[in-house]
Amino acid sequence: MEGTSILLKRGSVFRESFIHPNMQGAENNKIITGAYGTGAAPLLNGAIKITGWINYSGDIYYTHILSAVSELYLDGKKQILARYPNAGFTAISALAELEEDRKTYFYPANLPDRPYWINARAFVMDAAWNSSIREISAWDALTGKLVLETDLLYDKYAVGWGFYIENVFEELDAAGEWFYDNKTGNIYFFRPAGIDLELADMEGSARDSGITINPDQDYIKIENLSFQFYKKSAISVKEADGIEITGNNIENVSSNGIMLLGTSSAMCDCIVIKNNIIKTCTKNGIDGDWCKNPIISGNDLADIEYTGIRISRADRGEVSENSIRSTGYSGINASAKEGLNINANLVQSYNYKYSDGGGIYSWDNAPISGGTSIITGNNYIRNNIIMNGIGTHEGIGIYSTIKGIYLDDNSSQWILHDNIIINPGDIGCFFHNARSNICFNNIIYSSKKYSIGFNESSQVGDWWPSGPENIFANVLTNNICHVNKHAINTNIFNIGDSSLYMNINDFRSISDYNTFVNPFMENIIFRDFYENGTYDSIPAGDRIIESWSLSDVQSLINQETHSRKNTAADNLLPYEITGQNNIPNSDFNSAVETENCWPRLPYVSAGAITLSAVSGVLDGYCLKAAADISNGSFWINDFGILQSVTYEVSFTIAAAANGSSSVTISENHDSKQNLGFRQNIQIYTAPTVYKLFFNTTNTDSDVRITFSINSGNIIYLDQIGMKEAVINENDHSLIMVNTNRTAVTAINPEMGNYIDLNGNTVSLPVQLDP
Repeated sequence: MEGTSILLKRGSVFRESFIHPNMQGAENNKIITGAYGTGAAPLLNGAIKITGWINYSGDIYYTHILSAVSELYLDGKKQILARYPNAGFTAISALAELEEDRKTYFYPANLPDRPYWINARAFVMDAAWNSSIREISAWDALTGKLVLETDLLYDKYAVGWGFYIENVFEELDAAGEWFYDNKTGNIYFFRPAGIDLELADMEGSARDSGITINPDQDYIKIENLSFQFYKKSAISVKEADGIEITGNNIENVSSNGIMLLGTSSAMCDCIVIKNNIIKTCTKNGIDGDWCKNPIISGNDLADIEYTGIRISRADRGEVSENSIRSTGYSGINASAKEGLNINANLVQSYNYKYSDGGGIYSWDNAPISGGTSIITGNNYIRNNIIMNGIGTHEGIGIYSTIKGIYLDDNSSQWILHDNIIINPGDIGCFFHNARSNICFNNIIYSSKKYSIGFNESSQVGDWWPSGPENIFANVLTNNICHVNKHAINTNIFNIGDSSLYMNINDFRSISDYNTFVNPFMENIIFRDFYENGTYDSIPAGDRIIESWSLSDVQSLINQETHSRKNTAADNLLPYEITGQNNIPNSDFNSAVETENCWPRLPYVSAGAITLSAVSGVLDGYCLKAAADISNGSFWINDFGILQSVTYEVSFTIAAAANGSSSVTISENHDSKQNLGFRQNIQIYTAPTVYKLFFNTTNTDSDVRITFSINSGNIIYLDQIGMKEAVINENDHSLIMVNTNRTAVTAINPEMGNYIDLNGNTVSLPVQLDP
């Protein structure tokens, strides 16, 4: 009833699952479920204490428990269910003989003959982007055939894909592994060395949910509580309206942190999820189906094994200002009817466990048959920072691409603007069977393959038409697309990679007023398509691969008419040397021939390095070095460094012929003492400006910067500078990430060991200022 409060005492622990009392609040007078008193937030704990351990054999102990558990925790850390192999996957080496059986059984590689595989369960990859657990119904040691009880839901099994077998007592062979026998109720644990089980805190997840709100229990606020160790969710909301979940701490949940369970006929309306901390969930951090006007804002989500925030079939609403880091699949996964605003989120370090995903991902969720789209109006993805897509081969067999923003099957009427996408993985923005979307004012930096990609599948499920009807009417304008110098290629579009039929006239979208920042190659567009046949059956010689320059695009398909591509003379280079240097003898500008402008150049033979005027290569005079230098390299020094300070090394480099070089920074007093910096770079006949970052645990009055030279080549160096690093709003590309790929930003500063986007180690927090 209105005005009621259900308060739990701070500092208390409640090992319970609560079904909220059957009462309703009012929109302006909600029922409060929260905390009173002082101290730590009340803790709702879904685990049972596990004690009374008895030695079974060696370091294996057992005890009897009254409830089945989904996870076992030792002093708050999740332990490993007994499995084979102990780590990684067993690969599939051969498939079922008949196509229709390839969702049911396969032939593993090198699986030992053990009768207890039958009725054990297998963790299998359903697709590059999904996994499931299925019971093993048959094992034939003679043929090596492994049969699962249920079919795969999505793809068929493929050679090279992986699985592992778990919850097998006989595989309890490594410290930290456990097994639960549901017939006897006994739980077994392989004790790690040095652990006294009588003193250790052993807990097992046994309760489904912390708080459940059932249908028609409206206008309830859950605040200032802590949840841990639940099986299915910390908080579950079913077909209720006006629920507010704010200021809670949720961690170690075996499935979803918060669940919203609406239906098409009874949507969850006006749900607010705000300022919660959600960590270490086996599935999704926040999971919502059929929600109307949800507000999901200001939450901190980390270490989520699947998706940070999944909101499906939404009708309007907001997902804003959330920090999402370290997700197994996508950071945000959204589909909406209209008016969903995904705004100002920080998404970083995504797709560490699965592939074929994105920092922000959308799919229409059209029905399997019937073909009716739910989309009726515009949705927005804007002002987000998306960085550091990871991707994995493990268990998948093939690598599937990672994207910054991914508009998948039937995504339409999305407006993408003013997003900053840094090191997204393979592709910055990807349109797959997507139509009627607008993409403008986005900055895409350091994609491995393409800044923007288009792909058209011949068929999706059993409802999509085949051919070029799947992708059209997208508009791209005023985007800045920078392709990584280490990219496989430097292309912007990948049109019709797996289409049933595609030719150049089928690009029925508009792209113009874009800037392509790519000083390394002339061509900007790569086309890879099949003029006839299907993706699985391609006539010989029917694959067409083309690479086009900007002028080709303008003349052949009348696109990018007002777009521009940078050249060496443009002011579009990603880096520009500016500012006063606080290190002596640096920021050299070779307008005149003055030897004193350069740092000292010791240990080089006369004539090997000269100060020369090179017309058309660099401005004025530059340093010229040939490959006849001893060991093919030379160095400059007279730079002092301090411990734990990050330095910026900048230079302009050109070569007589295209090639490569390496730049190494070491102590001058001990040339073998590398200071943690060695960067391979590409060198071209046109000058290229580099900014490289490093730091060290050492302090030295002199360091050595060594440049290598390819055999037979000549390199030209100018404007060598070194100074303490300053990251400003124009240097988004130089944002630092730590060694587990978590970015250091203004939202989430962290300390530790870091690498920049060039792969170089640094060790101080650097802030991103959008």
